[in-house]
This record gives sequence, C-alpha cells and structure tokens, in this order.
Amino acid sequence: MNHAAFEGLKIDLELLLWFLSDDNWTITFHRASGTPEPKRNWPAAAGATILFSGGVDSFVGAVELLGQRNVAGVQLASHLTGNRVMRQSQQDLVAHLECEYGATLNRIAVRTGGRTTGHYSYPSDADREESQRTR
Repeated sequence: MNHAAFEGLKIDLELLLWFLSDDNWTITFHRASGTPEPKRNWPAAAGATILFSGGVDSFVGAVELLGQRNVAGVQLASHLTGNRVMRQSQQDLVAHLECEYGATLNRIAVRTGGRTTGHYSYPSDADREESQRTR
C-alpha cells in the first residue's frame, strides 16, 4: 500500500463510507515495511460498472444500463456470500440477461472476508454487524 497516497484520501474515504452506510467511520492506516507500489496511469474507461446483488433493484438498474450502453459498455460487480440462494439468484439473473442480450456479460464476482493478522484482530461473529448494508 502506498501509505502517503491513502493518507491523502483518508477524509474522502471516511466521507464516502459515511454516505454509503450512515455510519461514522474512522480509518487508520499503518505503515508496513516494503516498497510502495509505483504510481499507475489508469486508463479512462468508456463503460460503466454497476453493483449487481441479485436483487430486483440491481437487476432493473442493469437492464436500464445495458439498454443505454449495450453489453460491451457495462460491467456487473457482485459480492459473493455463503448464501446459496443469493448466489443462485445472481447466476440465474445473469444467465437471463445473457440470453436476452445474446452475449456474455462482463461480470466480476468477489468474495470478501477478514482474518486476524499479527496484532490486528478481526472481530468475532458476535462483534460484527449481521446485515450486509455496507457490503
């Protein structure tokens, strides 16, 4: 991690997380040994990415975006959980959209989680919020 770059974005990141979750956030970055990543020139993207949960809201949003930008201009981003019903819903809806639009959709599906590392402890199940509103 480039510590200086993230420190410069700390307030913006906390504000973004507050806006998304209505929770107050305090982010603390800790320096790690090693060499910072080199600066990258990220390409300007012509498309759009939409969060795709497998629920009705994200499905409707995907349909609207696909109608505006076509399949090549849209990427779906999903959060995978251990919930088989939700995972199957995402897969079924993507299959439906691919059938409807006659093309394979660009989709990234990511499983996230936490773990205790060194002296940084990951909260126990009892200490974590059960909802996924901030996923």
